[in-house]
Amino acid sequence: MINAQQIIDSSLDERKNLIINEIENYNSIESEIDKAQALSSTINTFIESYLQIMIEADERRDGGSILIRENLSIAFDEKIEGFKPDAIDALRNSFPNRDQLIRSSNNVYEMAGAVRLSFANKVTRTLSTTMGLLWEDLASISPYAVNPESEFNLKVKGIDLISKNINSEVI
Repeated sequence: MINAQQIIDSSLDERKNLIINEIENYNSIESEIDKAQALSSTINTFIESYLQIMIEADERRDGGSILIRENLSIAFDEKIEGFKPDAIDALRNSFPNRDQLIRSSNNVYEMAGAVRLSFANKVTRTLSTTMGLLWEDLASISPYAVNPESEFNLKVKGIDLISKNINSEVI
């Protein structure tokens, strides 16, 4: 069984391998749903301790907890400033031309040759996806939250963030 300190002390790739090796102990993995359940079950064995270690480390942090208003403001500003160039690039790259839209026919707007509607749809979807990633980054600043993809290098289907309620301590 994996312990939280073992995960914290390992590199990102080692974390992933520890979890994957643990999943291999499940005998009934036959589908993607089974794999997702095994992954969730494995993470559940250590996540409470993992979060507690992160919370305690935050309490000992030089300059005080990241949750102090000034520290949180600085952390948010840094994430947002890092986000801006990526978001602008993603939007620039999402601008299709008419020929690309007609050839690709990925949605009803493209199939109908409605270039402006297709363009608006593509830009909106790109912005929505990009903003979703920013929200995940902002949330994972907290020691009470873990993004499995960035912490364990594993995508858990349907799970973007695991969090612990600061008041009730429910995960």
